[in-house]
Amino acid sequence: MKIIEKLFSCDNWNIALARRKNTSNIRDYDFEWFPVSSAEFVADPFIIEYQKHIYVFFEKLYLLKSRGELWCSVFNLNGEFIESSKLTGFDDLGCHLSFPFIFKYRNDFYCIPETNERDELILYKSKSFPFIWTKEKTLIVGHSIVDTVFVEHDDSYWLIGSDLDNNRQFFKSEGGLFDDWHQVDPCCSYASNHQRMAGKPIIRNNELYFITQECGKGFYGNSLILSKVDILSESSYIETFIEQICPFDEQYNSGIHTLNYSENFVVIDSKKRKYSLIMPLIKLIYSLKCTYRLKMLKGNRK
Repeated sequence: MKIIEKLFSCDNWNIALARRKNTSNIRDYDFEWFPVSSAEFVADPFIIEYQKHIYVFFEKLYLLKSRGELWCSVFNLNGEFIESSKLTGFDDLGCHLSFPFIFKYRNDFYCIPETNERDELILYKSKSFPFIWTKEKTLIVGHSIVDTVFVEHDDSYWLIGSDLDNNRQFFKSEGGLFDDWHQVDPCCSYASNHQRMAGKPIIRNNELYFITQECGKGFYGNSLILSKVDILSESSYIETFIEQICPFDEQYNSGIHTLNYSENFVVIDSKKRKYSLIMPLIKLIYSLKCTYRLKMLKGNRK
């Protein structure tokens, strides 16, 4: 049975949007799922509430294309869909793109997508919000970092992500987003064994919270972990466990690995299994394309 599952199925992620209620329990929210897509992955949603519209940025992946693209869907404040389009300005990277961490900094919108296949972390600036972006600066070179977030808290600036083994990585800047970044190695006390980021950092009453995803060898995106950051410094990192969030939708019940909030809305992603008789061929093509792409990217760096 496991062999059949491995050969003929894959994870099928989708995104859901809901209006926030006067409760911290997202299981009580009335989530509406994105229309079913032919893509195997529609995931990693980040949400911006701006000028009477809701903007949901996300990764879209077709296995036959082998690499993720960054998209944005636009809604009105009633949660009604308006339009959706691929983001421009990223195609020259030639790598898989995911985790479009979108944030506002000094009155402009920026994006730090996952570009670990290039062994660098790149900052993009919105040229025409939300669909047109331009490269602003390469922040970090020589590190394969996944799911990185920018944190501005207590007059300090951080880029926090994970390596390919899901170990937390810390980078600090003295002068803000556009200054030089250096890696630090604080003594860490974690709330769980799962350190891969799963959403934008949350600041409430000047207290910092991180959302991470439960993932590891043999499994990916099983649940979310909400933790309160007690200490974040170059010498020490301490966090306290607050809550574990497990899949709660009957249709998409196999995992959950992203959660993000705006002022009035919340987005999540969850997965189910997708089956196809030609899935072994799709997976083979995906694997060959990934291998070729990584070989070309490595060759270009020499």
